[in-house]
Amino acid sequence: MSERGMYVVRSSVLYFLVLCFLQCQCKVCPTMDVRNVPKRMDKLRNCTEIQGNLMIVLMETVVDESAFDPYTFPELKKISGYLLFFRIRKLTSVARLFPNLRVIGGSETILDYSLIIYDMPDIK
Repeated sequence: MSERGMYVVRSSVLYFLVLCFLQCQCKVCPTMDVRNVPKRMDKLRNCTEIQGNLMIVLMETVVDESAFDPYTFPELKKISGYLLFFRIRKLTSVARLFPNLRVIGGSETILDYSLIIYDMPDIK
């Protein structure tokens, strides 16, 4: 391939990568600690990746499972650390919250676990 041909190929690849990057509405978020009320899960909106851990804990005063209905995060695909659910009442499905979560990296763990679901009596 000629030098001109290589330039065209490189330019095309670069153009494609720039277009892909611009179309991606990626938002990388830091470690998050969401506690006490479901409303605080709003800070997860538009996160595509969490670099660190996600802790959703101590939502013990929730009286109805419909409190979680507004919260689903299909954009979130990766958590590099651990995902912890602890003492959350009326949450019946983790999969509904994060339908497209594909990777829990485990760069940081709790007792060698990267997914911890503990003391959640309503989970199905």
